[in-house]
Formats: sequence, structure tokens, C-alpha cells
Amino acid sequence: MTSMRPSRNGKPISWRWEDISNEAAEPWVTALNFNNPKCHFLNRMKIEIYSDLICPWCYIGKRRMQAALKLLGKEFTPKIVWRPFQLNPDMPIEGMNRKNYRTKKFGSWERSMAMDAEVAATGKSLGIEFNYDKVLITPNTLAGHRLLWWAEQQNHQDHLSEALFRAYFTEGRDVGRHDVLARIAAEVGLPQAEALVFLDSDAGKKRGRGGSIEGTRAWTAGSSLLRR
Repeated sequence: MTSMRPSRNGKPISWRWEDISNEAAEPWVTALNFNNPKCHFLNRMKIEIYSDLICPWCYIGKRRMQAALKLLGKEFTPKIVWRPFQLNPDMPIEGMNRKNYRTKKFGSWERSMAMDAEVAATGKSLGIEFNYDKVLITPNTLAGHRLLWWAEQQNHQDHLSEALFRAYFTEGRDVGRHDVLARIAAEVGLPQAEALVFLDSDAGKKRGRGGSIEGTRAWTAGSSLLRR
């Protein structure tokens, strides 16, 4: 019976990590027999992430995805695109007091705080600092999604997504305000004045609305849709 195990130079390669770790500088490349990792399908893959700027599990999922991609080595660089998904599409444009909103949504402030504590514990294990005591407003995220769409045109979208998550969950900034969003854009190297002009216009409003769903994270890789 012909062996189906991968081989190199006529010698079978073990599936076990400890057996291949010293055989090449890139053990994943060796194990999967990638002759030219730069031409591998992962470098042609587009990962589309449907999330909201104020979804904590989306932030956690982003960090976990980054860790998984890091395991594949720096040669593998799939294109990551952020798509809009509003958890609260009917939120007033100025946002709402977070305590009042969450109390009404979950039945009590105590339940909301218990949920926040679970998120914070999970985030801490991934190096994310959730400072809910600083988060006073639940914002309308349409403007933020529009800014992400604009940043995609500048090839800065993924950097901006990280900055927006950090600004809201760690720093407690109101990511529904145009002036705040423009400053965050500047912090990742985008022109602040141009970002503000864009936000104050009507451009990208249809792009920014996307869809809405209650408490769901959706990711697509290639043509497959993954929901959790």
C-alpha cells in the first residue's frame, strides 16, 4: 500500500511537531510540504469579519485570530476586511447612557456587570484590558463603520479596527462622535482633517449600515460563513 504521508527528498515527514521542529526554520512549511509559501493559497485568502465596534467578543475573536495566523508564520498574510454589523441599529445618533441602556436590555445592572466581568476575565488572558468603569456611553456605531470603510480605501482598515476597539473598551472614548473618531484615525497614521470631512459628509452611509444581529459574531473565510 502506498503511503500518503508527506515527504521531502524521498523521506517521510512526521506529523508530530517535536519530530519536525529541528528540520527547518519554518516547521509548518515543512510539515505541509509548501515549496513556496509566498504562493500558498493562504496568501490569496480574504477573511471578511462582520462585527460591531462595541462587540467585546468580536475584539476577543480578533485577538484569537491574530494568534492563530501567527502560528502559520509571517509569510502567510491573508487579506483581512472588516464589514459593518450594528448590534443596536436603532440607537440614537448621540448614543445612550450605558448603565441605563444595559439595565433595560438585560433586566438589571447587576446582570450587566456579571457579563462584563466574564468578558474582562477572558480578555485579560489574551492581553486585552477591558475597563468598563470608563465606558459611560453606548454609542451609535454607524459613523465608526463608515470610517472603517473609508480606511479600507487607504489600506489602513485593520490598524484602525484595533484602535477603535481599544479606544472604546480600554480607554472609554465615545466612538460615536466624529471628532473622537477623526483623532483615532490620526493615531494610526490617517489624515485627521480628511477623516473629519468624510465623517461630516453623507459619504459611505449605505456602506456603513450593513446589517444587524443580536449578540452574534460572523466571520467569512473565502466563501464560507462562520457564525458563533
